Amino acid sequence: MPRLGDLVGTLMAEFTLARVRADLEAVRLVELYGAEGLLQGAPVPRFRLPDITVDMPVLMAELRGADNISSFARPNADVIRNAVVESASATDLHLDTAWEGEIVRRIDAHLADSWRAREPIDRALLLTKNAMHAAEALLHQREREIGVRRFDASTAAREIPSADPRGAADGDGGPEGTASTPARTRAFLRTLALRLNAKVIGASGQGPRLMVAASTGELREVGDASLITRIRMSFNEDGFEVVKVERGDGGSDLRLTPE
Repeated sequence: MPRLGDLVGTLMAEFTLARVRADLEAVRLVELYGAEGLLQGAPVPRFRLPDITVDMPVLMAELRGADNISSFARPNADVIRNAVVESASATDLHLDTAWEGEIVRRIDAHLADSWRAREPIDRALLLTKNAMHAAEALLHQREREIGVRRFDASTAAREIPSADPRGAADGDGGPEGTASTPARTRAFLRTLALRLNAKVIGASGQGPRLMVAASTGELREVGDASLITRIRMSFNEDGFEVVKVERGDGGSDLRLTPE
């Protein structure tokens, strides 16, 4: 017996595969028209599914896990550390062990004070957002310290010609960052908030699930038509385009954007 969400998801997957099959058939027809003299230059037919309306009868058979609620437990220090490490790597922000550990400690302490029991999703997301303020204040302190070291290096380069000026040249402060450190810090904080939310929500169990009967045989056996629920759904076709996005380091990434 399927869950209602799985049943609707299967319908959407089938419609997607229908679009794929139609596009592949259009490609085959292009080759066929090109090889056939009388069809060369003729428009190649292509079918799309811009709007689909489904009127689906189902029998609400069972509500499983009715005693469960969609609540979320506070992430522990290991979960926070994983999110910090992944976010720093994704945004090219160098954090030594001491800074990494302090960020984890600050976020963990903030959440421990405010998140004492399982929380609903809106409250859980708010608490993780508020915890980012602790990390933000710490990273601003880091930026100030890096700025002081760059100033000292620049002063030394002017006063002592043999001094290594790399601390001031184009803002390179060694492995701790570049002139774009504030921008990287903002990117890191955004990424950290998203990754922490994903880990919190992803680790949670499912809430109640609605089981349905949808096959013709099952519905026929019901006998009483008043027990059958009709779900009317409209699906709209959309698509993605694969776009190459250039990075600042000369490389590129492939992104999916709505067509």
